[in-house]
Amino acid sequence: MSHIRKDDLIIVRTGEDRGKTGKVLKILSSKNAIIAEGINLGKKHRKKRKQQEPSGILTIEFPIALSNVSLYCPKCKKGVRIKIDRTKGTKKKRICKKCQTVL
Repeated sequence: MSHIRKDDLIIVRTGEDRGKTGKVLKILSSKNAIIAEGINLGKKHRKKRKQQEPSGILTIEFPIALSNVSLYCPKCKKGVRIKIDRTKGTKKKRICKKCQTVL
């Protein structure tokens, strides 16, 4: 189970897109990877299959490994580690270890 969920803000820690931030669109748990908005873009050649479908070279987001990203804290303005707050009677909360804000 990953600490990163859909619609979370993440920052890339290593690789070509280092320092970029984006929103998680999809989680690929079998590959331990995610697809994030505007990160790890690549070109894909696509043939026209239907009348409405476009053909040509498309720019799409490719998966990036979970080990190369971390959660982004808007208050700290950087990638942070988190801790889980398990208070009785409430849901689990993810909290930034540095500034103690709920993510």
